Amino acid sequence: GSKNIDEMIAAAKQWHATEAFDGVITFSEAAVVAVAAIAEALGLPGIGVEAALNSRNKYLMRQAHEKAGAPIPGFRFVTTLDEARSAADAFGYPVIVKPTLGAGSHFVFRCDDETELTERY
Repeated sequence: GSKNIDEMIAAAKQWHATEAFDGVITFSEAAVVAVAAIAEALGLPGIGVEAALNSRNKYLMRQAHEKAGAPIPGFRFVTTLDEARSAADAFGYPVIVKPTLGAGSHFVFRCDDETELTERY
């Protein structure tokens, strides 16, 4: 029931001591990083925390794709509305606004103009 990774790992270690897990998995996109950390702490197979972070964080994922030469759409990491407006001006509307972390397209918006961008950002 905790959201603290150290507490989750401690609980998993206690449970693993009695059950001897072969692995840990999740069906929750939001739990990918925690499950990777737990698998590492238990010495079980997994994707690793770095890969989990890269797969869950849209900005890190884009950087990894870019580094590997995979085709990606234009993007810009912004932290302020002014930066978002500047990026939109550079790209042209419509633009897509996405949080770096999220799941199920929550808080992902198409903005057709500056008014929508201001409202959504």
